[in-house]
Amino acid sequence: MKKLLNRRFGLIIYLAYFFCGLCLLWMGRTDGLFPMPVAGTDQLSMLQCAAGLTVGEFPDFPYRYSYAYTLFLALLHGVTGGSLLWMRILQLAVCSLIPVFLYRTARLLGLGKPAGQYGAICYLFYGPALLISLDFLRAAPLGLVFLLYFHFLLLGWRLKSKRWIAAAGAMGAVCILGRENMAAVVLLTPFLWLLPAVRRRLDWRFLSLHAALLAGPVLLVMTFNLIAFGSFQPVPGNAGNVMGFYHGAETVRHFGALVEAMTKSVPVQFMNFLSSYEMPNSLSFYAHREVIPFLRVFLLPFHLLALLALIGVWRFRKNGGVVAMALLVAAYAGSLLFFTMFYRFRIPTMPFLALLAGAGIAALSGWWKRREYRPVVTAAILGGAFLWLTSVNPDSRRQFGERASVARILIDNKRFDEAERYLAKMAEDGFDIRAGAVLLAQHLAANGDRARAQAVFDRFVKPDKPAPAAP
Repeated sequence: MKKLLNRRFGLIIYLAYFFCGLCLLWMGRTDGLFPMPVAGTDQLSMLQCAAGLTVGEFPDFPYRYSYAYTLFLALLHGVTGGSLLWMRILQLAVCSLIPVFLYRTARLLGLGKPAGQYGAICYLFYGPALLISLDFLRAAPLGLVFLLYFHFLLLGWRLKSKRWIAAAGAMGAVCILGRENMAAVVLLTPFLWLLPAVRRRLDWRFLSLHAALLAGPVLLVMTFNLIAFGSFQPVPGNAGNVMGFYHGAETVRHFGALVEAMTKSVPVQFMNFLSSYEMPNSLSFYAHREVIPFLRVFLLPFHLLALLALIGVWRFRKNGGVVAMALLVAAYAGSLLFFTMFYRFRIPTMPFLALLAGAGIAALSGWWKRREYRPVVTAAILGGAFLWLTSVNPDSRRQFGERASVARILIDNKRFDEAERYLAKMAEDGFDIRAGAVLLAQHLAANGDRARAQAVFDRFVKPDKPAPAAP
C-alpha cells in the first residue's frame, strides 16, 4: 500500500481534492448555497464581463477587475455554455492541480517525498482554500499560477532549460495580470541574476528571455489601457480606486495623510495575516462551515500552518529554494500590509505555506525519530506562544448580519434543532435574536409543531417587549 501511495500520490491527491470539492459543492447546493452571485459583488461583475466576452462584447468603460481571471472565466463560460454549476466544477478541476504541483515542487526542492506528501495533505485540509476554489474569485487559481511560476523556475534551474525559464516568466506575467500587487513579488526574480551562483549556471540569455516573457505581456496590456483609458496600469485607474476604498477618498488626496494611514495599518494587518481568523469579504468561511457540516472536516487553521511553515524554513534554511520561497511569501504579504487582510488575500500564498508546513512536519518527525528533543521542545514552547498570540475566537469578530444569515438558512431548510441551538448561541454572545426566534416559531407552526413553536417563542422573545416582525 505504501509503495502504491508513493508511486501514485499525485493522482491520489488530485482525486481526493477534486472529490472533496464536489461533495462540498453538492452539499452546499442542497441547502441553497453557491447561487448566482448577488448584485454589487466582484463575482457578478466578472461573470457578466466574461459572458460578454464570449459573444464579442467588450466593456465600454475602464474595467477594474483582474484581466487574467476574467479571461479564465470567459473560457469556462464558453466551454460550459454559461452553466454556473459546470463553471464551478471546471474551476475546481483546475485548482485540484495545486496539491499535485505542491508535491512535485517539494521534491524538486530536495525535501523528499514525505515533506511533499505532508504539504499536499495540509493544503487539502485547509478549508478556506477548498471553499474559495468553488467561488468566482481569483484567489485559488492565482495560487496555482504563483506555484507554477516558482515550479517552472526550479525546473529551469535544475535542467538548465530556457523553455522552463521562459515559462516561469510567462506565469509571472499572468500573476501580475491576475493581481497587480504580484508585481512586487515576481519582479524580484531578475535580481537573482545578481548572484554569481545563478549567473554561472544561467547566463544573460536566460535572464533576457525570462524578463521578456515576464514584462512583455504586462507592458502590452498597460499600453492598451493607456491608449484606451488614459491609465498606464495593469488595471486602468485601479491603484487610486483601491487606495480610496481602503483609506478614504479624502485621505488619498493628501499625501501625508495617506502615508500616515498606510503606516498605521502595517502592524495591524501583519497580525491579521498571521491570525487564525478568516476575515470575510464576500464569502464567509465560517458561515459556510456552519451550514455545511462536511466543511468542518477541513480543520487546519491558518496560524498553525504558518507556524509549521516557519519550522520548515528554519530546518531547511540552507536550502536556497526554501529560502527563496519564504522570501516570495514575505514579499507578497508585505505588499498587502497597507490594506485590510481579508482571508481571500492570503489564499495565493497557501500552496507555498502548505509546502513549507509539510517540511516543518517532516522536520519535527525527523528530530523525534533521531531523539533530538531540544529542537522539538524549543518548537513546542515558541510555537505555543505564537499560536496563543495569533489565535482568535471567530465569534468574537463576526458581524450580526453574517450569523443571522446562517440562522435563516438553517430555518429555511427545516433544520430546526440546529437553528434553535444556533440562536441560543447568538443570544449568549449578546445579539438580539428575537426576529430570528419569531421566524423559527412561524416555521415550526407551519410545519405542524405548534407546541414547540410556542416554546421557542417563550424562550427567546421577551414577554415584556413587543416581538419584532419576522424579516
